[in-house]
Amino acid sequence: RALADQGLNAAPAMTDDDPVTWFKEVDHVPSGAIVDISLRDGATRVHRYWELPTPAEADHLPESFFVQSMAELLASSVRECLVADAEIGVFLSGGLDSAAISALSAHTGLHTFSALTGSTVVNKDAQYAQQTAALLGLPNHQVAFGADRLAAADEWKRLLWLMESPQCGPEQFYRSEMYRFARAERPGLKAILLGSGADEFSGGYS
Repeated sequence: RALADQGLNAAPAMTDDDPVTWFKEVDHVPSGAIVDISLRDGATRVHRYWELPTPAEADHLPESFFVQSMAELLASSVRECLVADAEIGVFLSGGLDSAAISALSAHTGLHTFSALTGSTVVNKDAQYAQQTAALLGLPNHQVAFGADRLAAADEWKRLLWLMESPQCGPEQFYRSEMYRFARAERPGLKAILLGSGADEFSGGYS
């Protein structure tokens, strides 16, 4: 099953094929769907409650419609994620996605956490994260990862177990360590907001 994963088989182009799992008799729940499983006989029923509109449906709409709609959806999503009876933080990378989330939640005074590595210093992500937090008046914890900080075998095994997939690398390791730091630094912190993947969607990278 692993060889069917586009991330590992050097596929020249990504497709919309259903994702595969790494475990026998385990399946992904399709995006925008609910799976009902009968406790009586194990029968399953998939209910699709949402799917992406086709591009043709939006051809007649002006650009301003999409800009305004995305702004409203993002603000609404962050607002809903902030509903909690415990402290919430943000992983702030300095990119468009996490900066927008931090700005929309700044009124709560939440703490932000950023990875300080050789690459984030060179590409100035750490600097932008610190500047964004300062501009918003939010505390920014720069979590330093030295070049000599390598995960031991037992740490990789634990991370693989948590990820439920062998597809994990430095990014997942750093994020796991940042969760560990955040929990130690802010014991009351129970959830972290992050903008995973939105930089690419928003044109945040060249």
